Amino acid sequence: VGALLVGARFQAATALMATMTPRTMAMLLPTAALLLALETGSATTLTGDSDYISCENSPGTCTSMSASSGLTGTLPTELGIFTLMRGLALRNSFFTGTLPSELGRLTALSNLDMSSNLGTNRLTGTIPTEMARLTVLTNLDFRTQTLSQQGSFPQALVSSTRLQHLDFLGSDFRASIPTNLGALTSLTYLELGPNTFDDDTGLTGSIPTHLGLLTALIYMQMRLNDFSGAIPTEVGEMTSLTQMLLQFASLTGAIPSEVGSLGASLRGLELNGNSLAGPLPTEMGHLSSTTRFDLNTNQIGGSIPSELCTASGLTMLNLGANALTATLPCHLGALSLLGTLNVEDNSLVGTIPSQLPMLKDFTASNNALTGGIPTSLVGDMTVLRVANNRLTGPIPTEFGVNHGMRTAFLDNNLLTGPMPSELAGPGHGLFFLAIASNAISGPIPSEIGQRSTLTFFDLTNNQISGLPTEIAGLTQFLPENIFFGDEEFKIGGNAGICDDLPPDTPITSGCESPPPSPPPSGGGGGGGACPPPP
Repeated sequence: VGALLVGARFQAATALMATMTPRTMAMLLPTAALLLALETGSATTLTGDSDYISCENSPGTCTSMSASSGLTGTLPTELGIFTLMRGLALRNSFFTGTLPSELGRLTALSNLDMSSNLGTNRLTGTIPTEMARLTVLTNLDFRTQTLSQQGSFPQALVSSTRLQHLDFLGSDFRASIPTNLGALTSLTYLELGPNTFDDDTGLTGSIPTHLGLLTALIYMQMRLNDFSGAIPTEVGEMTSLTQMLLQFASLTGAIPSEVGSLGASLRGLELNGNSLAGPLPTEMGHLSSTTRFDLNTNQIGGSIPSELCTASGLTMLNLGANALTATLPCHLGALSLLGTLNVEDNSLVGTIPSQLPMLKDFTASNNALTGGIPTSLVGDMTVLRVANNRLTGPIPTEFGVNHGMRTAFLDNNLLTGPMPSELAGPGHGLFFLAIASNAISGPIPSEIGQRSTLTFFDLTNNQISGLPTEIAGLTQFLPENIFFGDEEFKIGGNAGICDDLPPDTPITSGCESPPPSPPPSGGGGGGGACPPPP
C-alpha cells in the first residue's frame, strides 16, 4: 500500500519540495518529505541549519526515523504507512494537535520518543486506543507533553510487557493506576503525573500493591498526583529501586517499615508535601545507600529515632514542617557526610547537640530549642537558620572565622551580649544577617562599614546602644543603590539609637517601634554529653 501511495504521489511530492528551502522543508515535516524518504530506497536526510529529518531504510522501507528540534505543525497520518518502522524519535519539537490513530499500525515499533526537555511539544488529547497494538515497545517517552485522559487509564501504556522505559511526566491521566502495570516486569524507568500544582489533576485512587512486582524498576517518579491511601508495604520488594519520588501526591498513612528493605539500592527517598503521619520507622536506619531523605511538610510525629543515625550515606535530611517532638539526637554526628539538616517547624525541645556533623546548612527555626549556639556548629556552615526558638547566651565569636557564612537568621531568641566584631569584619561574605528581637547590647562594631555584601541586616528590638560613623559605608542600602527591592537595613526598637544617628546613615526601616522588654536571662553553651549509641 505504501509503495502504491508513493508511486501515485511522487511527482507532486518532488514538485512541492523543489519550491521549499531546506529549513522550511525540515521544520514543516511535510507528508511529501515522508513519502520521498520511503520512495528513494536509500538513507534520506532533509537538513535545514540544525534541524533535520533522518530516515534510515533499506529499499522500500523506513525502519527508523528521527528529527532534531525545531519541527512544527501536526503529526501527519501518513506516518502509519511505515509498518516496518522500529524507531520513531521526534524530540524537542513544536508539534500541536493530537496523536494520529494511525500510529497503531506501527506494530514493529520498539522505540517511540516524543519527549521534550525544552517543554516545546504541545500535543493534546487522549492516547489513541489503537496504540495498544504496539506490543513490542521497549521505550515509550512523551515527557512534558500535555496529553490527558479522564476516567480510565490508557491501556496503550501497559500493553507491551517488554516495556523498559515509560515516561508521561506532564500528562494528566485522571484515573487510577491499573493493576496490570505490575505485569511490566522489565520496566526500569517510570514517570507518571502532571507537571503543575493545579487542583484536580493527576492520577487518582491508591497506589496498587502490584507495584511490588516491578523488581527491575530503578527509577520511580509519580509526584503531583492525587492519590488516596498509603504507600503500599509491597514497595519493599522493589529491590532494584534507586529513586522513589512521590512528592505532593496526597498520600496518607504511615511510612511502611518495609522501605528499610531497600537499603542496598535506594539513593533518594522524597516524600515531601504529603499527609503522612505516624512515627519514623526505626528501619530507616537500614538505608545505608540513601543520600537524600526528604519528608518536609507532612504530619510525622514522635521523636527522631536514633537508628536513623546509622544511615551513613545521607548528605541531605529534611524533616521540616512535621510534628516531631523530643530532642535532636546527638548521634546525628555519626552521619559524617551530612551537609544539610532541616528540622524547622516542629516541636523539638532541648539543646542543639555539639556533636552534630560539619554541616553546610542547618535549619531549625520555629521549635522550642534552648541553650546556646554550639561553637562547633559554626565550622564550614554557609546557612544557619535558628530563628524563633529559646536560644540563650552570646553569638559565638567563631562566626568571624567562617568566611563562608552567607545566611544567619538568629532572630526571636533570647541571645545576649554584644554583636561580635569578628562577625562584622572584612572578608566575611554574609548576605543576610537577622538578630532582631533578642537582647543584644552595646554598640555595633565599627567593622560593619566594610560589609559591602550585606543585603539584609535586621537589628530591631534589641538593646543596641550606638551606631558607628562607619555605618555610612553600607551604601548598598541607599535608595539609589537598591535594585531588587528586598534590601533592608532595620534598626528600630533600640532605645535611644535614633536620637543621634551618624550622618548619611543608609537605614531603610526607621525607629518608630518602642524598645522591647528584656528577655529572661539564661545560660549559653549548648549541647550536652552524648550517651552511648543504641
